[in-house]
Amino acid sequence: MTTYPFEAPLFVDAVTFTRAPNAQITIYDEADTAGTTPLVLTDPNGLPLANPITSSPDAFGPNFRAPSLRVKWSGGGLTGFLSSPQAVLDEAKAARVAAESAQASAAASADLVGAPADVAVAALLKGPSQTSTALGARVDVHAQDAVPPLVAQAIAADHTPANAAAAAITTEIANRRLVQATDPGAPGVQDIAEASGVVYVEATLDPANRMIEGIKADGTKHIPVLQTERLTLGPTVFEASRPPYFSTVEADGAGYMAATVDAAGRVLEDALGEDGRTPDWILAAHKMRSAPLSDKSFPMDIIVGAGQSNIGSTPDPIIAAIDLEPVDPRIFLWSDTEGLVRFSDSVNRRILTPRAILSFAKEYARTKLAPGRNVLIVNGGLGSTGFSTSSIVPTPAGYVAGGGTWDRTLTTDPNNLYARLVNWTNAAKGLAPAGSSLAALLISLGETDSDPGNKTQAQFATLLDDMIAQFRADMAAPTLPVLIGSMVPAWTDETATRQAIARAHEDTPRRVERSAYAWGPADLPDYSGNVHWSAQGQIARGPIFLAAYERARWNVATTEPVPPQGLNARRTGGTVLASWEHPPCRISSFTLQYRVDGGAWNTVALTDATSRSATLAISLAPTSTIGLRISTTNSVGTSNYSREVQA
Repeated sequence: MTTYPFEAPLFVDAVTFTRAPNAQITIYDEADTAGTTPLVLTDPNGLPLANPITSSPDAFGPNFRAPSLRVKWSGGGLTGFLSSPQAVLDEAKAARVAAESAQASAAASADLVGAPADVAVAALLKGPSQTSTALGARVDVHAQDAVPPLVAQAIAADHTPANAAAAAITTEIANRRLVQATDPGAPGVQDIAEASGVVYVEATLDPANRMIEGIKADGTKHIPVLQTERLTLGPTVFEASRPPYFSTVEADGAGYMAATVDAAGRVLEDALGEDGRTPDWILAAHKMRSAPLSDKSFPMDIIVGAGQSNIGSTPDPIIAAIDLEPVDPRIFLWSDTEGLVRFSDSVNRRILTPRAILSFAKEYARTKLAPGRNVLIVNGGLGSTGFSTSSIVPTPAGYVAGGGTWDRTLTTDPNNLYARLVNWTNAAKGLAPAGSSLAALLISLGETDSDPGNKTQAQFATLLDDMIAQFRADMAAPTLPVLIGSMVPAWTDETATRQAIARAHEDTPRRVERSAYAWGPADLPDYSGNVHWSAQGQIARGPIFLAAYERARWNVATTEPVPPQGLNARRTGGTVLASWEHPPCRISSFTLQYRVDGGAWNTVALTDATSRSATLAISLAPTSTIGLRISTTNSVGTSNYSREVQA
């Protein structure tokens, strides 16, 4: 029985390159797919060798001989294939000898062209040629007279009988591997014909005889795309819904050849379609993000401003020529004279810039704006106006002279600012591209209404709530976030009537869902008078409004309470001042607790939902430490306490 040598075989997975060291390796015939019959092995001297064999610490096996040209091995949790390179080389040498003999036979055939048929055939059959080998089983090579004349004539007419044999040998050699299949990086190369009949003149195969890449007869290269039927991402397994494709499909029903899918079943932008190409929706998304950001065709998130000069504009000639911030090309302004205008230095000089809204718009664009969208500002602010003002002459009873009114019920005022705001917002929505929507309403109002005799806290709160509800109704936007900006704190603290309006501002989130109060900054009033914010102060209001935007979104009755943020304690003698920031949830009240030197907690109920600070008068020794914590209560329940702070 013929055996084939296998020298220093390396037992390694051809795909993962994982080795099988110190393992019991069983050798089978390649065709024994079930691994039921181990082969009889011998060592290089022909002596019996146990099967299974044992691999070395480096996963090499001993030299052995097996009765199969190609064998399968299994052990150490791995399976692979080995070919005998010496056997293939021997066959290649034999094939070369046969080919040389065929060439000589072909030359002899050429010499006999024109000779009588019987002479030509006799010469071919007598010599050691491919023809004599092929016909030997059917024709008596010593009795040329037994060759039928027609057969002899046919053989004589075909001058290349040996060429056919040589071609067969060439094909046989081409289908043999001349390296071990498990040698990493050394796959076999052979001609392959696809089921469609396309022939590859050259191809690279993996150890499992699968094509890695191939070159077709027309010179084009083909690289097969792996089609995955099962994908495991952490604990989640995605199965193919229709083999061999993924479980996700595009909106038009086309399947994906490969894709990453999140827990919600959404396809990420690394997906490949069935044809191996990037789907059109991904290309469109890439194109949108790479397009000029100033494209007016993008849908817009519309931010509306209402109130007085602190929301509209506070001209500051000292810094009019200073470019404090880069202009964001995604931000547009609606103008009643110019339509949609992109912000630029010239626009800042030509149109009164609503600095507070612009600062918020920049923060919003930076953190909230979706790709492929712009921001549009509608500035309805006008200085020295309020619910108590009117442009009617003579001034109606109960009102004071001003440039217009925010009291929407005073419809006889030709400059009803609420009606103007609705008209302007609708006009902006009409000019904005399809898909645009309202994002937020910013209100900074109350300075004029806080003058003595104008509006009480209750009156102002009623009018403000009505304005918010009516604007949401007129815009068909019942969940529109509304942000109430504070007045300048230093100016507010000067009189009780201003503080009353400020309390109405602060209490708005309790009265109106999806609203929030944006307080501050504390110490950035205008140089010429502290009723206005300075330009720097207006810019600082942007991040403050953005934080309020998040609180407004969470300010609904069903939101679970969370503790106040940023609890701080400041101690002066026996007095402790606690301060905090409102949390992102609806608020009914707070509960403040304190303890001295780690003792029992004492509770202080704070029923005012607008509270941002509390003063505690406690008898403390100079060496004592006071700890504080706070919780939030709303219609859902009471939150956990915040982390304890000490003073």
